[in-house]
Amino acid sequence: MRVKSDPIRLTTPGTHGDTFIWPDLEAIKSDIHYNLTVWPEGNVEVWGEPLEQRRRRIRREILQRARHYTQKLNVPLLESRDDQALIVTGHQCQFYHCGVLFKYYLARHLARLSGGVVVNIIVDTDTAKNLSLSLPDVGSEGLELRHLSLGNFDSHIPVENQPLPSADELAGFREQLKAFFDSKPIGAGCRRLEKVLAASLHASEKLTDLFCGINHRLRLNLDLPCLELPVSVMSGTQAFTEFIADGLIRARQMHQCYNEALRVYRQKNKIRSMSRPVRDLSEGADRSIIEVPFWVMLPGGERRRLFLKRKDNTLYLLRDGSEVLAEMVLPSKDDTKAIRDIIVTTIMERKDFSIRARALTMTVFCRLFWGDFFVHGIGGAAYEQVSDEFIQRFYQIPAPAWCCGSATMWLGLGNYTPEAEIKAALRRFRHEQRDLYYNPGRTMRFDSDKEAGAMELLRRREEAIQENQRLRRSRGSSRQRREIFDLIHGLNESLADWSGPRQAALGSRIKLAQSQMDQARIAYNREYFFGLFPDDELSTLTV
Repeated sequence: MRVKSDPIRLTTPGTHGDTFIWPDLEAIKSDIHYNLTVWPEGNVEVWGEPLEQRRRRIRREILQRARHYTQKLNVPLLESRDDQALIVTGHQCQFYHCGVLFKYYLARHLARLSGGVVVNIIVDTDTAKNLSLSLPDVGSEGLELRHLSLGNFDSHIPVENQPLPSADELAGFREQLKAFFDSKPIGAGCRRLEKVLAASLHASEKLTDLFCGINHRLRLNLDLPCLELPVSVMSGTQAFTEFIADGLIRARQMHQCYNEALRVYRQKNKIRSMSRPVRDLSEGADRSIIEVPFWVMLPGGERRRLFLKRKDNTLYLLRDGSEVLAEMVLPSKDDTKAIRDIIVTTIMERKDFSIRARALTMTVFCRLFWGDFFVHGIGGAAYEQVSDEFIQRFYQIPAPAWCCGSATMWLGLGNYTPEAEIKAALRRFRHEQRDLYYNPGRTMRFDSDKEAGAMELLRRREEAIQENQRLRRSRGSSRQRREIFDLIHGLNESLADWSGPRQAALGSRIKLAQSQMDQARIAYNREYFFGLFPDDELSTLTV
């Protein structure tokens, strides 16, 4: 298994059709073998139960939930056995791009290698942001970006608590989509999306189902089957609630290990910001109240941070560090199983709130307790490096291996000047602008007969520069040096009047280049929804 002590360098693929896989495929094969046959090394126990025994019990419940949810979507159910290798990947509920899609190609490849199945985690516990569909359009000013929204969503509410769009909102979205049916090259993709939207809607009770159904059906066209499991469904299992309880029993240690893992990650990657990749868990001024890495979902649909306070034999769960959600009287003797049972029963029976996984706890639970290998994109890979450190510190075992994959695909909207070329031209133009002001003798050319005044200004400026250099060598007085500086500055201003036409021409070229930059960013945007691309082009992403 590879050693992961050094920072991992992750690179977004730069041009059309490029893919990125970390580590290389041979290393990934070795890592999967390690996860399946060696990890965890030795007879590891977690809270008095062998980890392998706990994993078998948990994966049965997880697979049952995943099969049930996938059937609910009214899509073909992928055949699976409890003893198969589980290759896990996932993403938020949104119209995601080809870089994300490539994870599913990589996961399918690894599932075939290991005789396993792919389980897709739908992160519906994130707030409802970036849910619109971005489409390129040709307007009067050239390429323009249109944003089609499925509905008017509350961006403060997690997707799992968002209802389906209203009939009017859906009708409006579909009408806007139909306006692109004849657009090149996205017309066919828009038609396909409109069709799978209608099919998915019939099997959807809320927004999570709709997005999951759309993306699942489009991936099936690409022979990318999987079992679907929203984080909200996973977080509601008995197994995950036991995971929460185990964490709350050792809340102080969990809090410390989480923050230490973040500190190590920032140190390795030379990151100064305390909010990257996520901020530290907080605690009260007297340290009696600490934040734990879970979300609490409230009846109104809002998501809040979960805090814990323990006083004598009473355990308090709090939202945002103040409002008490639940209090549990624990046994006077230190009986871990009895304490865990009380916490699990309380959380499972309460109807006025629910507890959900956050980014780190979600992947820790998947990797440690039921999944066999996790496939990340570039964004999730940063979190996973923190998770590796957390697992080592909190559970005192080496973290299982994982991998990362991404790709870049462009829609082929025309032969626009590449962004890199435009940036280089802008640098040249701006350098020339600066030279016209600060080094006019190097950049300005005059006809000595017609522009004698400018030639005289240049001569006086050169004399002033030589005098300035003489004063610096002889350490002239500050008054003398200030006077000569002001003279040079004044001559520059006077020469600027003569360079006005050239400055204006450069300004026009810069404005044109900036407009070309806007067009290039639309033409070569790698984040267009994968469903807009022809299936035969997407098939080139096969690992």
